[in-house]
Amino acid sequence: MSNYARFLFINALVGALLGCIFVAGLLYADMGGVGSLVMKSEQKLLILAIIFSSTAVNVGLMYMTTAILLATDDPGK
Repeated sequence: MSNYARFLFINALVGALLGCIFVAGLLYADMGGVGSLVMKSEQKLLILAIIFSSTAVNVGLMYMTTAILLATDDPGK
């Protein structure tokens, strides 16, 4: 794997992890009653999968894009 591909993968992974932490915090804090609404639902697993995956993908892509825009010519430095 090239340095640039590794750079992109690591940044996307970090962003996805931050997105999952953000959603977990929102659900735990029960912002707007969303956490209790999800936990009372019959389809908890499906709802959680959709919320976590969509947020992880979006935040991961935003984090990776920011890393690309702020990168120097050599990502290894």
